Amino acid sequence: MPDSFDKKFYLASALILLSVLVTILSMLRGCGGSKTTVINEGSSPAAQCGESPDGTVRELECPEGELGNVVDLCRNGTWKTVSDSCKEPPVDTCDDQVLFAEIKPILTEHCLGCHFTPDKYDSYGVARRKLSGFLGRIKLPVDNPERMPKDPNPPLSNRDIDALEKWREDGSKDGCGDSNGKETGFYKLDSLETVILGDLSSLSSEDRVNARYLVTSHKVNHGDTEEDLAIFRQAIDKNLNALNVSSEQTFQTQPIEKTIYRLDLRAYGLDQNDWRLIEDADPFDLESFTDKGETLKFLSGARKPWIHFDTFGEVVGSAPVYYDLLGIPSQLNVYLDAVGVDIIVQLQAFTAFFLGANGSEISLNKNRLIARFEGNDRFPFTWITFDPIDLAGVAERNLFEFPLLAGAGGTGTRAFEFAASEVITLGPGGLIFSLWNSDGRRQDAAPLNVVVDTRSPLDPEIQNPIDCNRCHAAGLIPMADQIRGHVEANASEFDSIDVDIILELYRPAGSNTAIFQADNGQYGQIMNRLGVDLALDPITFANDRLSLDWDLSEVAAFVLIPTEDFRILLGRSSVARAQIGQLLTGGTITKNQFIQVLPDLKKDLSLFKEKL
Repeated sequence: MPDSFDKKFYLASALILLSVLVTILSMLRGCGGSKTTVINEGSSPAAQCGESPDGTVRELECPEGELGNVVDLCRNGTWKTVSDSCKEPPVDTCDDQVLFAEIKPILTEHCLGCHFTPDKYDSYGVARRKLSGFLGRIKLPVDNPERMPKDPNPPLSNRDIDALEKWREDGSKDGCGDSNGKETGFYKLDSLETVILGDLSSLSSEDRVNARYLVTSHKVNHGDTEEDLAIFRQAIDKNLNALNVSSEQTFQTQPIEKTIYRLDLRAYGLDQNDWRLIEDADPFDLESFTDKGETLKFLSGARKPWIHFDTFGEVVGSAPVYYDLLGIPSQLNVYLDAVGVDIIVQLQAFTAFFLGANGSEISLNKNRLIARFEGNDRFPFTWITFDPIDLAGVAERNLFEFPLLAGAGGTGTRAFEFAASEVITLGPGGLIFSLWNSDGRRQDAAPLNVVVDTRSPLDPEIQNPIDCNRCHAAGLIPMADQIRGHVEANASEFDSIDVDIILELYRPAGSNTAIFQADNGQYGQIMNRLGVDLALDPITFANDRLSLDWDLSEVAAFVLIPTEDFRILLGRSSVARAQIGQLLTGGTITKNQFIQVLPDLKKDLSLFKEKL
């Protein structure tokens, strides 16, 4: 089926096969193939760039004693510097931190055999610049053709990997007083793009087109606490892994710098088309037209190679983009087939679990039935709710009188009438949420006359999946069944055949408790691997912060301009001032007001353009 999970699975398999073929061809050239300082090659000739054609990017080292690098782009036949991060190293103390002297022997032993020329991997500048890239490849599974070191070379020990990671955390220092020159304080657009350009230009051409960046720089600009930044990082990992339905692995993103996270689309079963879907759905549409921004577009092949992490979270946390990225079909029966659920078979085999009650927090009309079904290897279980519309005196909407579903067998006279369903499936990277009507058609939001969000500070309508994440931060919400006891106490009011079936599907309390514990245990293991706290959903935490009212400092931080500078710039735009001038006098605006005025701000203030 063209819009099922299997599409993603088969695409991932094809990419892996292609990677294997590329690796084999590279190995025939020796040590995975040689590299030059030319990072990317175009097609047209360019005399002043020597033999390098237009579009070529080259990376140069800084003068001796300075940290950083210089990135030049061959444009119209001449080299144009698009990034110069060279700077004198700051002076500070070592404080028992890992220094390059401890790292160099590891690189000499495991990397230098292949990576000797032109980039000598045991030299400080190269090692610091390429650290994030080769750390990611070192930690790939042993059967991944991109893993380093390549067979038959022995893998690094956990001790060596820990040392490399600690070196990065400590600032990738050469010696006392030397740091990696990473930006501190306020993050402007130029400093952000400088870091990303340095990282992107160090990757192979194949890796570059699959590399994208999520940034939390605006949160540091605004002065958010370290505790909040830690939650934002959890939001990044939870969002990304929730989209992965084609791999059994989970991935923790590693920052290339404190506020910038590189992700490989392939790791999450995504591709360039998926990213374009995200770009196009971005309501802020902050596209960079600076020289560095244009170079980043050229290298990555993306219109927006980087995006604010919370903007990304809002986009992928909204239907229908969420459904499209996961490949969730428009019909429930097709979806259930993809996750290994056959409702009728499991009802008649009594492998389904039923629970029913009139005490649901979100169900307006109570009388909520929830049912659990076994899945397949990739999707171990699926829970489905069955919620009625206004009871309105319709007997079939009373679960206590009609506690079965059509297809459960028996006399067929006890089928519950429901209006909508929430479906929760455990996938490789977390819970997958979907909403459906009684006809099995996919829905972006739940009907307000059936269920409401009682926890959101923003809107009572349940939007999928963002509001589902809020309630299910810790996993499934256990529900105490009331139907089994009711039927046992009033068995004379039911046909004996129906009673037998009801008691088979509605289990004793001990069994229900055990199944919730088991399923939440599986979900908890995934979140534990990602370092996600179950007490608070980081996705809705970040989304709420994005959606609540903004003051001047938040708006300025978002567009990467210091508050006082932005105050002056805003005062110069009569169009923008007429719309959001209250910011200048201590007032606030809504997110939607900001989105509405952004085109005028970008035009009048020349935001995200090269300064003349």
